[in-house]
Amino acid sequence: MASADVYLNIEQLKNEVIALNDKKLAEISQAMRSANDTVRRLALYGWEGKSKDAFVESFAKYQGDIAAFSEYIRHFNKQLKTIHSNAKKLQSQGKSISTVL
Repeated sequence: MASADVYLNIEQLKNEVIALNDKKLAEISQAMRSANDTVRRLALYGWEGKSKDAFVESFAKYQGDIAAFSEYIRHFNKQLKTIHSNAKKLQSQGKSISTVL
């Protein structure tokens, strides 16, 4: 397999991973909006007492954890793009060096 073929496979894999991550982030975001709305309604209209307070507090922590996870995935995508960009530069430099040698 030629290096150009490997490079194209890596680029395709990077694009597929980023697209899948973006899709999952959108799904997580939608699910969290729906859950947040449901919890808010329950807490406002149909639930009282310590259990409500404990659940709302736990749910807020869960939301924070999901937000941190989502940020990690966005950072991961950014790093994939950076690695891919650096690989392109290295490939170009490698070709330049090989022509000199």
